[in-house]
Formats: sequence, structure tokens, C-alpha cells
Amino acid sequence: MLRISRDKVCYELSPHLEPVAYVDPGERVVLETHDSRTGRLQRPEDVLTSVPEPKNGNPMVNPATGPLYIRGAEPGDTLTVDILDIKLGSQGYLLAKQGVGLLGDTVRETTAWIIPVSEGQARFSDRISLPVRPMIGVIGTAPAGTPVPTMHAGDTGGNMDNARITTGTRVFLPVQVPGALLALGDVHGMMGDGELNGTALEMPAEVLIEVGLIKGQRTALPYLETADLMITTGYGDDFLAAARRAVREMAERLIAAHNLTWEEAGMLLSAAGDLRICQSYGGQEIIVRLEFPKLPRTGE
Repeated sequence: MLRISRDKVCYELSPHLEPVAYVDPGERVVLETHDSRTGRLQRPEDVLTSVPEPKNGNPMVNPATGPLYIRGAEPGDTLTVDILDIKLGSQGYLLAKQGVGLLGDTVRETTAWIIPVSEGQARFSDRISLPVRPMIGVIGTAPAGTPVPTMHAGDTGGNMDNARITTGTRVFLPVQVPGALLALGDVHGMMGDGELNGTALEMPAEVLIEVGLIKGQRTALPYLETADLMITTGYGDDFLAAARRAVREMAERLIAAHNLTWEEAGMLLSAAGDLRICQSYGGQEIIVRLEFPKLPRTGE
């Protein structure tokens, strides 16, 4: 099985990057991933010295392993990525930074909290231990136009911080350039919806995926499916802009799959759709997801 080293990283989704490997549809790949500071923060005292130097305006955080060139992928196709397994490293970190997050105004000095992880538990202290919930913060393909730094999100994915991108989920991504140029990283041991203080439990990991290709079927924005949910994504400068994108995308899918009117789709979403915040803290895009239960398709 192909294994991609965590040394093969990129800090943007870009059509200009050289692939680190070539993969066939149906192939399984293990991607080793760094934490969001590329392994430089191992002790609390590293919190200031581990801050990366920006490069050409890119903050150089959230390294993503890749990109992978998917043979046969062409603009207008949809790439599928099945998340088969996420193996976490032995420790991660959380940060409290001045002015960052919904409690940023209470932070007196930037602080790192190193969290050991073992036997499926994140051990915050002798008294506080919580079960891990591994998820992928960054996943996406290259846009045809302006590159998207891995700190941000765009139409082809990126830093979506969607807690549903975890083992058992299938991710559908737009293909805008030949080969798709898939990259992923920024794995979290756990992250509450909204990433309220600006970081999750940032960890290195190994991610097992299987890639697939749907020829000639376009998806406008990243889309997820779990065993029982369909999930659309929206991003924007504010909550309403992000929410409208996610809701419209889901409505369009329901209309196409179930022969509904716009009015019927809207009422159905109001009855059973759950709108959740993925990324809330500001300084970058607000990202939301809309979850809706899977229904049998018309004619099934």
C-alpha cells in the first residue's frame, strides 16, 4: 500500500504544485500528517518560537500532506475520498492566544497546553480525561484559479474544520484541474463544533483513505455522506452568507434526488435539517454544515 510521508507537505491548495505521488481510483493510501505547526510545538515553552514565518502572505500553518494526482480526474468530475481510519500520535496541544477565539479578550498571554493521548483518551489532567474524536481539519483539491492557503477554505475544500470528516465518512470534492491534486492534514484528536478558542487538539496522525472518481458529475462545493446523513458545506465572511450557501446546496440536492419544488425543499429542511457551525472564531471564513437524514431516492 502506498504511504506518503508527512515530510511531503504543502501549505496551499494550488494548481501550480508538483504531485508527490500518482494514485489510481480505487486505490488505498496512508497519509502521514503533521500537527498544525509542523511538529515544532512539543513543549509549552515552544509556544512562541514555534510560530511559523509567513511566506508570500501565506501564514504557513496547517500543513497538508500531498498533493496526490488522481489518474483520470478531469475538470467537471467529482473526487470521492473515503476516510477509512485515523491513527493519532501520542500527544497534541491546545492554544489560548490573545485576541483569538470567543474568549480571546480574556487571554493575558499566549499559552500552550500539551495533552498526552493514550488508549483512546486525551488526558488533560489527573482529574480530566476525555475520549478522543479524531477528525480531519484540512482536506481539498486544487482550485483552477487563485491558490487557497491551508489556513482558509474555498470552493474545493481546505480548512473546513468539519467534525464530521472522520472515520466512516465519504467526502465528495470538486475537480477543477487535471489530477485533482488532493491534499489533507490538520488532524485533530478532538474539536468541538465552532472551534471556539481558535484551536482544536492539534495532533500528528496517519490517515488511511480510498479515493474514487465520479466521471462527468460536477459538485459545486465539498459534500459529505455518512451512513445516515448527507451534509453540505457553506463558507463566507459572516454566518448568514455561509448558512445560505449550505442550505441552498442541500435544497438543490433534495430537489434533484426527490423531484421536489423549492418550496417543498425549504419546508423539508426546516423540519429536519440541522445547521451546525464548524468554524466560528473569526479572522478567517465562517464555516457551517447542514446535516439532513438520508432518504430513499425517487424510484427506490
